[in-house]
This record gives sequence, C-alpha cells and structure tokens, in this order.
Amino acid sequence: MAQAEDAGYATVYGRTSDLAEWHEYEWSWIGTLTNWALDHPGPGPDGDAAPAAARDHRDMWLDGYRDILGFVTLLLRRTD
Repeated sequence: MAQAEDAGYATVYGRTSDLAEWHEYEWSWIGTLTNWALDHPGPGPDGDAAPAAARDHRDMWLDGYRDILGFVTLLLRRTD
C-alpha cells in the first residue's frame, strides 16, 4: 500500500484472499500450463519447457511457499 500511495493513489478498500482461493489460483496455474503442454507436445522450446515449468512451479508451491504467501486485492483511487 505504501508503494501505491507513494505513486499517487489512496487505498479505499482491501481484501485478502483466503487459503482456498490461493489454492484454486495455484492449481489453475499449474493445470492450465500442464494441459497446454499435453496439447502441444515438443519438440521446440515451449513444448519441451512447459511441462518442466509446471512441475517446477508445483513443487516450489507445495514444498516451499505454500501457506506462506497469499493475495491481497486493493481498490485504489488517484489522489490528484
């Protein structure tokens, strides 16, 4: 919020997403990339890298930052 206010915005509302919303976001991210990779198999940089990126992201989330990070949504209004 400090960065937004320093940039000329006032915070008029904030909402923190709950754990279920955070999990929905992560599984959607992982699943979307995995589905794309299965529909567009390699060779090529995207087809080869996408499955690994999805697995790496999943592992970082499940074994690393799960239950640590979250989302906040801010409604901002210009102050000028």
